[in-house]
Amino acid sequence: MDKIPYGQKVVATGIMRRTYQSPNKKIWVNNASDDYKFTGLLLGYRTLSNGDMEWFSDEGNRYTPREHFKVALVSPNERENPVYVPLDKIKAEYS
Repeated sequence: MDKIPYGQKVVATGIMRRTYQSPNKKIWVNNASDDYKFTGLLLGYRTLSNGDMEWFSDEGNRYTPREHFKVALVSPNERENPVYVPLDKIKAEYS
């Protein structure tokens, strides 16, 4: 994918959501149906990670990242929080 410039209007067909795969594994998943689509502005790029959680009764917990990947940060509109979009689910819209 060619790098899309910041502030470019884009069409996204997926969003990433943080979830637990098991009690000890935190992952990011593409949380959109096949017909999901929205237009927004590209705010930048971020690096996310999937990894393992360890729970300690006295000290709290510890997160250990196991894999890293890049996503786009897209603002759907001025009233909603920006969302993470997989790089293969975003394309520039030229009008």
